[in-house]
Amino acid sequence: MLSENQDKDENEDRSITPEGDSGEARKMWLIEWKNAFGKTLTEEKYDYTEALSIFEDKVASGRDAILYEVQKSPHDSSIVKKTPILNSVKAQQRRRAESDSTKHEIQTKWRTKWINKVSSLRYRIIILITVIGVLVLVISLIDVLTN
Repeated sequence: MLSENQDKDENEDRSITPEGDSGEARKMWLIEWKNAFGKTLTEEKYDYTEALSIFEDKVASGRDAILYEVQKSPHDSSIVKKTPILNSVKAQQRRRAESDSTKHEIQTKWRTKWINKVSSLRYRIIILITVIGVLVLVISLIDVLTN
């Protein structure tokens, strides 16, 4: 009797999910770019390497492009999730910001090195003058004491 109840439970579990339908979203890749007239064009690919090569071609030709990972519903092909993976505009902005910050860092490092050299040179000159002054003072005191 216990084994019959287990068989019924297993059969009910199988009938809940229909066969052949996994219920998982299908993954595809979407490349989006703007043409010369400002109109947004898209191309869909199921292979990432093909989508990446198209994205790189668009970027190499000077167009701003975005590569999305898109998950579509298996039932009605509606978009469940659209995630941007590569964005050429944002990459250009990051490169500009990095180059500006590196220029600023280089200038700052150069200034601090120069200031450190000047300040250490000043200290050396001050120490040299005091040593010479003390030497002259000692020589004059010795001269006064001997006369």
